Amino acid sequence: GVGRGDLSQFINEYMGIWRHDWSPDVTSRIEAGAVQVVPLHEDWVFWHPAGLATLAYTRDDGRADLTYTHTVRTNMLLGQLVLIDEVALSGGIPIDNDDELWLSSTIGYQHGRLLGPDGELQTEVDIIVGDVGLAWEADDHVILSGRYQHIHQISDAEAPPLPLSFDRNTVMATVTMKWPPDRDMPRQYRAPLRVDESDDFTSEEPAPAPIPGAQQR
Repeated sequence: GVGRGDLSQFINEYMGIWRHDWSPDVTSRIEAGAVQVVPLHEDWVFWHPAGLATLAYTRDDGRADLTYTHTVRTNMLLGQLVLIDEVALSGGIPIDNDDELWLSSTIGYQHGRLLGPDGELQTEVDIIVGDVGLAWEADDHVILSGRYQHIHQISDAEAPPLPLSFDRNTVMATVTMKWPPDRDMPRQYRAPLRVDESDDFTSEEPAPAPIPGAQQR
């Protein structure tokens, strides 16, 4: 914000984690603990309870996950720290028999309060985000994708630098070209989502075609 000087700070989370596999395709994750904000040029420290809960359905031919988060996060639209409660649902599925055309979508709601320069909670702001994307693996080397995103921000503030209400629509088009293609490369390591690690990716296995638009973890 204007006149607020250096806002550099550390954000630390201290969390305990519990994971459980409910079936070969469904797994869950719960985190609970505290979040700490330590400004580099101030003499206050902010502590608050923090947590996360995720239910994920993951297969080679599709995915879906529902996540709730309570923490402190930097809002890239506002350039300020916000204490948030956020719920997000996302997923991706193939819409053709050859798994070359993929549809992905995300919808989320976030309720937040700005963290002020002295560690106090200030203006409330609500954000609704939705997006939908379509990706086509044209051949082994080329992926064409497009995505539409809508952001609706709700605030009682009437003047900057406080967050104002607005609507924003974004359309993105992407061309991705790879040599050699993913299917000819060793499979990149990805930490398993499941507790039994049956979905662990190892470099000794060939890489299947990726799910366009899927969130990598």
